[in-house]
Amino acid sequence: MGTPPPAWSTIPADLVADEDFYPMLKSTASWPDPAGLVAPNSVAKSKRPPPVKVRVLRELVELCVHKDYQPKDMDAALGLDGEGRLFARLGKGKASGSASLDTHPKDSRYPVFAMTFKLSSKGPHTLATLSKRVREVVNPGLMQEIERTKDSRFAASPRVKGTERVAALALLAPSGAFGTQFPYVYAYLSDDHLVVLLQEVPHMSAGPPK
Repeated sequence: MGTPPPAWSTIPADLVADEDFYPMLKSTASWPDPAGLVAPNSVAKSKRPPPVKVRVLRELVELCVHKDYQPKDMDAALGLDGEGRLFARLGKGKASGSASLDTHPKDSRYPVFAMTFKLSSKGPHTLATLSKRVREVVNPGLMQEIERTKDSRFAASPRVKGTERVAALALLAPSGAFGTQFPYVYAYLSDDHLVVLLQEVPHMSAGPPK
């Protein structure tokens, strides 16, 4: 097996170093190139992901990803990175991105489903262009919940200045089909990458994450 391609650098170093920038998005700052993922059945059985993790990832890809980006063959789309994390390649032909359940901060108790795409998207970048890009890659039902009310729509992070990139958070109503599981939706857009991260809050009584 050859040397895997270098990981994508999605969130720049200045935002990763910013204590007030979304910790959940920071966890996606380095993302494996889908071309470098290896088939789970190519590694030792002891290093393969448990079937329940594979099943949940498959189900979330089918539920949350726009049909235009769902892989034709989910079994063939599954792959592991060098850390043994499980990903599903996204795209009908050559993978333009991937999705995973394994990219949340190590000290976080909040489960996430994250997807990252390498897409050409020249700026200026605004909430409008971010929403347009997110709409292209997620289930239309999810986008409807994001855009349902003024309170649920994406709100830009004040930590991201200028128009070369934009980051935002949407707060979904817990009564919605997606909001009941993923009340927080984060997104980041630059010229080269789009990141969409859905975060669960298992214990709502504990309050929202920082």
